[in-house]
Amino acid sequence: MKRKFYMLSGTALLLALTACSNGDIKEDKELSIKKPKDFKLVVAHINDTHGRVEEGKYDGMGFPRISTVLKDLRKENDNVLFLDAGDTIHGTTFATLSEGESVVEILNYMKLDASTPGNHDFNYGKDRLKEIEKLADYEILGANVVTENGGKFIEPYIIKDMNGVSIGVFGIATPETAYKTNPKNVDGIKFGDPVEYSKKSVQELKSKGADFIIALTHLGMDESTKDGLKSTDIAKSVEGIDLIIDGHSHTTLEDGMVVNKTTIVQTGEYDKNMGIVHIKVENGVTTINPRLISKEEALGKTIEREIAMEITEKLKVNEDYLIKDGDTLSEISYSTKVPVADLASINEISNVDLIYKGNTIMVPVEKNVTKTVTQVEKVKVGGIEKDPQLVKLIDSIKGEQKKITQVKIGETPVSLNGERKFVRTGETNLANMITEAMLWKTGADIALTNGGGIRASIPAGEITVGDIISVLPFGNYVVTKEMKGSEVIEALEHGISDYPATKGAFPQIAGMKVEFDPSKAPGERLVSVTMNNGEELLPDSVYLVATNDFIAAGGDDYKMFKGKSEAGNFEGLDEILMDYIKAKGITEREKDNRISVNK
Repeated sequence: MKRKFYMLSGTALLLALTACSNGDIKEDKELSIKKPKDFKLVVAHINDTHGRVEEGKYDGMGFPRISTVLKDLRKENDNVLFLDAGDTIHGTTFATLSEGESVVEILNYMKLDASTPGNHDFNYGKDRLKEIEKLADYEILGANVVTENGGKFIEPYIIKDMNGVSIGVFGIATPETAYKTNPKNVDGIKFGDPVEYSKKSVQELKSKGADFIIALTHLGMDESTKDGLKSTDIAKSVEGIDLIIDGHSHTTLEDGMVVNKTTIVQTGEYDKNMGIVHIKVENGVTTINPRLISKEEALGKTIEREIAMEITEKLKVNEDYLIKDGDTLSEISYSTKVPVADLASINEISNVDLIYKGNTIMVPVEKNVTKTVTQVEKVKVGGIEKDPQLVKLIDSIKGEQKKITQVKIGETPVSLNGERKFVRTGETNLANMITEAMLWKTGADIALTNGGGIRASIPAGEITVGDIISVLPFGNYVVTKEMKGSEVIEALEHGISDYPATKGAFPQIAGMKVEFDPSKAPGERLVSVTMNNGEELLPDSVYLVATNDFIAAGGDDYKMFKGKSEAGNFEGLDEILMDYIKAKGITEREKDNRISVNK
C-alpha cells in the first residue's frame, strides 16, 4: 500500500470521555435466552485504542499481541468476528502523520470485520473518513450517521454468514460527535437518535434473517452523557439485541454487563485490555461468556527461581610425588616447574639434600575442578508473543515516518506534564506553555484551550517534532475572536462545571488568573478573574481571545464561541508551540497558580 504522510495538517480535533463507574446496573457473567439455531461464535473486540498500536508504559499490550490472539482464535474456532467500537485512527503521531491510513493498514492485516466511527475518527474531517472507508478492507458502520436529508453517509449494518448462521452487526455513533470533534468536520451530516436507529436496524436485520444481532456502538455509559445516548439506554429500550460491543466512555467491564437481557461489553482504553466473547447456542438456549485479556496477562509475569549450575574452574592442589632413585629436590623442581624453595616450604624440608627414594613429598599443581552451585534468576512465565509479521509492518511504517518525527526542536530541563488526569482538572507547566505560545503568536489579551486537547507529556531532555505531535495530535489551528468579558466568564464557568471530575473541556489559560470555588453550584463557581495587568476582568469590556479552531466552532460545548467572526487566523497549534520553543526555550518549568481552587 502506498502511504501518505501529512506534516502538521490543519485538520481537526478532539477528545475522549473519561471512564465511568457502572452505577447500579446489574452485572452478570452469563445470559440465557431462547434462540432457534445451534452454533458457536467468538467475538473479539477492542475500543478507544486512539492510535496506540504499540505496547507502551502507560498504554496497552499493543496490536502485535492482539494479532497473535486473533490468529490462535481463528485456528481453534470456525466462527470468529473481530470488531472495533471506535476512536481508533487518531490520537498518536503514528496515526496522525498519515491521517489514519497507518492504523487502517494494520487493521487490514489483522482482518478486522467491522468498526463504528468514534467522535475522534472524524478528526480528519468527514471527507477523510470516506477516503478511509475506501482504504479499509472492513466495513465502517453507522446506522445513525446520515446526511442532512436523511440519506445514509456510511453503511448501517452488515450480515455475516458464518457456516449457515446469519450474524447481523449494526453501528451506532454517539450524537456527541457533533461537538466532540471540530463541528466543521461533520458539517453536512447528522447523528440520529441511537434508540430510534437501533430499533430500525434490528427490525431490518431480523427481516433479512439475522439469527444473532450485535450492536457495535460508540456511546458509552458515562454519567455526564445525556439520557437516551448511552449504550445502556439502547439495551433498556430496544428488544432483540443480543450483544452490544461498546466504546466511548473508556469503561472496563471485566465480565460484561447484562441490561434487560442484553449483554454489554467494553474493554476500557488504549488496548489495555482485549475483549473476547464466547457465544454458544445449544438446544435453543444461548450462553454468552465475556472476558478480558489484560495487558498484565498478555505481557506475562516475572518470577524468581533457583537453578543448579555446574561451574568448572582451575584450582591449585597438592599432589603426592614418589621420590625415585637419583631424584634430588632440584631435579624434582625442574621437572614439575615448581621452585625449590616452594617445595621445601610445603614439605617442611630444612635440608634439601636429605630426601630419600621411596619417600613421598607434596608438589603443588593446577587442576580443573567442577562444582555445582545454586543461583537465583528471574524468568518470564505466561504471556502472549508478538506477531512478528505485524511488528515488521509497524517498523516499516515508522521507518518512513522518522524523517519527520526525529527532527530536534529544543531541549527541556524538566518534565512537561500533559497527563490526562492533570490537564483535565487543573493547570500544568506544559498547558501553561501552550497557552503562552498562543498569546505570543497572536498578541491576544487572553488564550484559552481545552485540556482534553493535550494528549501526552514530554520527558526531560531532547524535544522532537514527534513529541509535539504526540502532545497536540489533532492538527488544530489558532484563531482569535473578540468577546465580551461576560462571555469569557461563561466559557470559564462551563470549563470548570464538572470539577473535580476529569473533563476534556477544562480550560487551560494565559493572560489572566482565575480562582474558583467547587463547593458552589456549576455556573456560579468563579470567585475572581484577574488580567495579567492586575485589573479585574470586566463583563462589558471586549477582549481579544485566542483559542483553537475546535473551540472556536463550538467544540466541547463551548457554545459562546460559536458564530462569532474571526479577528485573526493563525498556523497550527503544534507549529506555534514548536516556533515558541525555538524562539523562547522552555519558559514554564513549574506551575504558577494561574488557576487556583478556593477550598
